[in-house]
Amino acid sequence: MKFKTQLFSIKFLSFRSLGETSRNVYKENGVLIESIRIYKQEFDVLQKTKEQLTKLISNASGNKELNEILIKEKIEQVQKQNNTIKEVNIKKKFSIKYFISFLKY
Repeated sequence: MKFKTQLFSIKFLSFRSLGETSRNVYKENGVLIESIRIYKQEFDVLQKTKEQLTKLISNASGNKELNEILIKEKIEQVQKQNNTIKEVNIKKKFSIKYFISFLKY
């Protein structure tokens, strides 16, 4: 603790011995250092947000591709079902016509 007090005293005495212009420059440097620290923190936060958004975009692109594949598969499945239904209807009509013609004779 004594060291900190001595260090503060040295800084304070050094600051008092500076000229008016030098004191203003010293104060301005302190303000600039604080501004840089704040901007650095904001930059770090923005960098993390950018990384998270990049991951989300990547996941969304992957999900979009997967959805497109699933949609194509579903369309093919429905088309096959429609074809099967048409075939069954044709066979049913043929069977009914055959049955009716059999009954006539």
